[in-house]
Amino acid sequence: MVGLACLDYVQNSSLCTGISLPEGESIQALVPHVRGSFKDLGNENMPKTTITFSAKCKIFAVSGASCSECNYLLKLHNRKTQRREKRMGISRNCNKRYLTKEDVVLQLNQERKQRLNAEKREKYWKEKFLEESVQLEDGDHADLTTMLRTVPKENIPEELECLWEQQQKILTTRSKRGYRWHPKLYKNKIEEKPGWNDEVLQWCLQTATHVLQFIFISDSGFRFAVAQFPSGECSPSDLCFNFWKGVRKMLEFGFVIYWCILDRAECNRQFVKLHFNGRDLVADKFIATNIHSGTPMDQKSFSLPLHEKLTDQHFNLDPASKMRNHLAEDVLDDKMPFLMQ
Repeated sequence: MVGLACLDYVQNSSLCTGISLPEGESIQALVPHVRGSFKDLGNENMPKTTITFSAKCKIFAVSGASCSECNYLLKLHNRKTQRREKRMGISRNCNKRYLTKEDVVLQLNQERKQRLNAEKREKYWKEKFLEESVQLEDGDHADLTTMLRTVPKENIPEELECLWEQQQKILTTRSKRGYRWHPKLYKNKIEEKPGWNDEVLQWCLQTATHVLQFIFISDSGFRFAVAQFPSGECSPSDLCFNFWKGVRKMLEFGFVIYWCILDRAECNRQFVKLHFNGRDLVADKFIATNIHSGTPMDQKSFSLPLHEKLTDQHFNLDPASKMRNHLAEDVLDDKMPFLMQ
């Protein structure tokens, strides 16, 4: 009797009708959902429609209506659609993984406009500072130094209090290396210029032990160094941040980035692993292992004297040199067939 009652309930119930959207429109909500095509085989004149259901659809609903889960999905879709129509731009903190192609283009244009405005403001304030700044003579400098050291803080006007405090800190600093300049005057980068730049070389010599360089390689073989970062070291997280920041900047200017080449240094390997959350990279077809293997060249022959690039490091590899591609390129260049004879 219970089974018959269940069958009667199913027969008298109505199925959920889901959500029907106009042609070319898709659900904007992030709630899990499924969609499919529906066609009434009993009515050939009725066109095929696309219906979307919530992943938690309750199957049964009031006659001619949707269930509560599908109605909630439609509510989220309408709310997000209204927000998108009313917004003036895309928030800089939004999750870019869920943006459409049109939204990405809109955000790139928005960030390009902000970058240009920031560069104009920086140029304006820099020129204004150069025009209004005054270079003091040695005597005036000595007089002002004496005044700043002797005048009590209570006699300093409120609008000059910040300047007075900063000057007091600078005067008590033993070396000019301890100065902490105002952010508007602090020089944290060196502008690139064509040719050799002595300022860049001097800066790298003092502070850098490594150089992180990004090189653009086109399909035709054209190479151009687009960015370089002299640094003490480069962590995988810093490399990941600067890499995707560079990709976004190149997209702003119309470049299309669809592949990346790097050697197997430890930092580069950790950078790649950050994108796969512990999964096998080869299984995901992100990288491919070398199918060829060879034996080191005979060191007792005349391999080294006949080849200006080959050194003992090419054949007796240590853990660091095993990850460097240029050693393999030197061994497999055009002169190697002559040495193999």
